[in-house]
Amino acid sequence: MKNRFTKHGPNGLRVEFDANEIFPNDPGQGTPVLVCLGRETASFCCAINEGEVGGSIRLSPAQIAFLESLEEFVWDFTSPVTA
Repeated sequence: MKNRFTKHGPNGLRVEFDANEIFPNDPGQGTPVLVCLGRETASFCCAINEGEVGGSIRLSPAQIAFLESLEEFVWDFTSPVTA
């Protein structure tokens, strides 16, 4: 898997993934999954829980459904692999 990649959703929504922002020993550090709409951003959890980005731009039902469809993928991406 690439260290950085983007998934595109409806109406200009982008979800940017950056493995360089994953810190297994300090999970609160970094933003490995960023939701973007225009110039506004939010962490994945904030966007899906609050239904908005940038503190004021509401996501459409289609955009929220897209984020919900990525939940398991995001969890797998951000969870450290243990042997």
